[in-house]
Amino acid sequence: MTPTTVFFFVVFGLIALAFGIISVVFFYHIGRYSYMGDASKRIFLIYLTFGITIVAATLVFIILNHILT
Repeated sequence: MTPTTVFFFVVFGLIALAFGIISVVFFYHIGRYSYMGDASKRIFLIYLTFGITIVAATLVFIILNHILT
């Protein structure tokens, strides 16, 4: 692997880690302070699903780009 590829994998990992931490904080607060209602729980579940889809697709595209170039 080239240094640039390694750099982008590290950046990707940091972004994915940050997204995971933010999601955990959101779900902790929603679970702890449930006065926000059930609608907010569904919205954050959609947020998490959408985010995981983006992260997975990005990882696949990074790997494909590395293989093809």
